[in-house]
Amino acid sequence: MEILVLLFLGGKLLLLKLPSLIARLQSPFPLEPFRTVAIAPQRPNIVALVNGKSGGKQGTKLIQKIKKHLGDANVVDIMSLSDAGKGIKGPHGALASACMNAVRRGAHFSAVHANDGPNTRFLVCGGDGTVGWTLQDMEKLIQSGGINADIPIAVLPLGTGNDMARTLRCGGGYSGEQLLPILKKAAVGERKRLDRWKVRVTAEQGGQEPFVKEFLMCNYFSIGWDAVVARGFHVKRELSPNLFKNRIINKLWYLYFSFGNLVGNFDASKGVEIPKGIKSVAVINIPSFSGGADLWGKSSSGNFQKPQTDDGLLEIVGTYNPLHLGMVIVKIRTAVRIAQGKRVTVKTKTFAEGGPKPGKGTCMQVDGEPYFLDHKGFHEDVHYKPEKNLRDGNVDVKVEISHHAVATLVESPDGGGCCVAPKVD
Repeated sequence: MEILVLLFLGGKLLLLKLPSLIARLQSPFPLEPFRTVAIAPQRPNIVALVNGKSGGKQGTKLIQKIKKHLGDANVVDIMSLSDAGKGIKGPHGALASACMNAVRRGAHFSAVHANDGPNTRFLVCGGDGTVGWTLQDMEKLIQSGGINADIPIAVLPLGTGNDMARTLRCGGGYSGEQLLPILKKAAVGERKRLDRWKVRVTAEQGGQEPFVKEFLMCNYFSIGWDAVVARGFHVKRELSPNLFKNRIINKLWYLYFSFGNLVGNFDASKGVEIPKGIKSVAVINIPSFSGGADLWGKSSSGNFQKPQTDDGLLEIVGTYNPLHLGMVIVKIRTAVRIAQGKRVTVKTKTFAEGGPKPGKGTCMQVDGEPYFLDHKGFHEDVHYKPEKNLRDGNVDVKVEISHHAVATLVESPDGGGCCVAPKVD
């Protein structure tokens, strides 16, 4: 009776007959190599988290198309679910739902005591805000033990901007390409580590209780003319959504707001010398800003390290005006390199009455989401109208950026972008 021995070594299966193996080991002659059988790696389980409101509700149409490939249970609209008892829509409810669905159908899923993190991937379909939102809610589930910390995130970009997707070589936005090649790239793409940062903004005025707000940042923080443009665009889009129906129209509106802000003032941090004429300072974590601008550039310098997404460093750059940024986008120029650092502090003022710009608050943006700050605090409501003349004096603003965590994402394997497959009707 023959005894067969199965060995799994280095991703290959060895099938041996025990008598033959003993004879080989006892032979004085050199052994011939054993015949091996390669085993194909297990394809990751893809779970799509779709923001139905992204891209002018482009996500709503995508949901039905992607279900044909992944099945109903593996596709979730993050805006259709809410956290139990809280009524808050978003990725937290979607992630929890995806976990529970997998458990009910008995799937081998990386959640709730699961051990197969490398064999499951989330595909986030939405803009940069959706990606950051998902990472924040994943962190909450990881801390509660409800999800495996090693699950990587792939991105299918919807809408405009999409700086994270560009960094992951996934292209600037989905516009009807075939989904199967995109799903395959999400399954086989290499993991890419990404630093995440905490942004703490403190606004203090003459002995009064300071305003404090904290954000989590993946892409960049900026303060200056570009944040004013981002806020103008955001307010207009929220108040008149029918004017923002596709990616080209959105870019034209952004251009309109840019040229309306060619002149401005910015009082930058005193710790590092800011070149004269700089009207905006950006603290960047990835090589894509405002829809694809590589502010830092590719050229090397003996004074700086080569930027990486997981090096624990931030790059600080400045731009003069929208025309300068436009030249950066078309790769005629780069932004002005200012510094690199593990922790960054920016100080400025809200320019109240008596300042260089009476009646003006401070605009800032985190990962493309704009925020307005004046003597009354932070304002995200698009209906808020700042007072024309502030009589309470300047408000001192301090922005502190420090390292928070490291996330795992998926980079498109061929550099051609995930959204380069042939289009279909």
